[in-house]
Amino acid sequence: MDYAYSILIVLDLIVAIILAAFILMQQGKGASMGASFGAGASNTLFGSVGSANFFVKSTWILATVFAVLTISLGYITTHRSKLSSDDFSVIVAEDKKSASADENKADTEKKSLTEKAGEAVDKAAEQAKAAYEDGKQTVGKAAEQAKAAYEDGKQAVGKAAEQAKAAYEDGKQAVGNATEQAKAAYEDGKQAVSDAADSVQNKVSEAVDQVNDKVAEVNKAVGENVEAAKASLNNAADDVKKVVTPDSAESVDKKETNTTETEK
Repeated sequence: MDYAYSILIVLDLIVAIILAAFILMQQGKGASMGASFGAGASNTLFGSVGSANFFVKSTWILATVFAVLTISLGYITTHRSKLSSDDFSVIVAEDKKSASADENKADTEKKSLTEKAGEAVDKAAEQAKAAYEDGKQTVGKAAEQAKAAYEDGKQAVGKAAEQAKAAYEDGKQAVGNATEQAKAAYEDGKQAVSDAADSVQNKVSEAVDQVNDKVAEVNKAVGENVEAAKASLNNAADDVKKVVTPDSAESVDKKETNTTETEK
């Protein structure tokens, strides 16, 4: 409503100014009589008749609009504040009072918004501080856990290194023992092989000796049997010779004796 009232006042002022300008631009009655005989007709924009008709019509239209706007403003002013049209101080006071109330309301709303913003900022600051403290505690706990894990890992690595070193020493000792045992077994095997070879050689020598003894005994037995056979044959031959001829037998005995001596 206030905006419409202000717009009407502005329009009324503009129409009043234009209406005054149109009235001042029009000529008097004496000028119109001279214009009827053609004087100054060439200096008018719309001619001697057309210009008068345009200004007259425009003046009547503007006067009508001005009257309507003025009546409307009077009616609105009367029903709006129920005050007389010349009591402008009361209207200004009401406007100031209304503006002061609006300003107080705006200040109150601004103050409320400022307080709310301050409370929101304080709350956000508290939440940020709490989050910072929680993050700080979390980071501290994580750092402690990481440090403990590092110490545990370091101890585990040290124990593993010691165990690996001990296993290496045990393996080295086991390899040395196995090497010594293998060397001893080699020496024992070598000695056993040598002893076995000596034993076999001794047994072979004994067997050879036994065979030689047996061969010697066999040869001796064969020789004795041969001598006995020869003696038997000689005796048999002697007996045969004696039976055949005694002289020939003696000659035969001599020959045989010579033969035996020659063989010997």
